[in-house]
Amino acid sequence: MLLDYIVELHDAILEKFPPGKLPPVEQVTQRRREEVEEVVRGPLKGGRHIYTLAYPP
Repeated sequence: MLLDYIVELHDAILEKFPPGKLPPVEQVTQRRREEVEEVVRGPLKGGRHIYTLAYPP
């Protein structure tokens, strides 16, 4: 019974948040889209390092 619930919960989470697909930037952070895309791209591909982000935005 408990394991059935865990499997159902797992499947529901994967359906809502599929692996390898990022959610829309507007729903995740209040930062500018360009700033987030630079961090996602990463420093080795011409973007920014995550440690360059400061709080508060």
